[in-house]
Amino acid sequence: MENHLYECLYDIRSTAPATDKLPALKRYKAKLVRFHGQREHKILLDTKEHDLLEGEEPSFFHVLRMLRRREIREIRQVMDVCGNTHTTLRDITTIFMSHMSHKYQPLAVD
Repeated sequence: MENHLYECLYDIRSTAPATDKLPALKRYKAKLVRFHGQREHKILLDTKEHDLLEGEEPSFFHVLRMLRRREIREIRQVMDVCGNTHTTLRDITTIFMSHMSHKYQPLAVD
């Protein structure tokens, strides 16, 4: 998305008539600023309250810590009921779906 917005900016700078350039450039610059703000906000979502200062911007430390926490939480392999280990995302998803559907299936009433 970011690359697309930058391409639009460069296209406008090189091809648009002078009267149309300023409003279009401002619009795309505002979109880029909003895009960067959302990304920085997501980085700080993973940070605990006591680790943040008021009005603090995400630093390199925040980004590294967020990536480390995300990597630790990631499920890389899962074992099914037969004891087979699965490592692909598709297999892991299938195993969890079958487990959850079996666990929460409706009760049969006789």
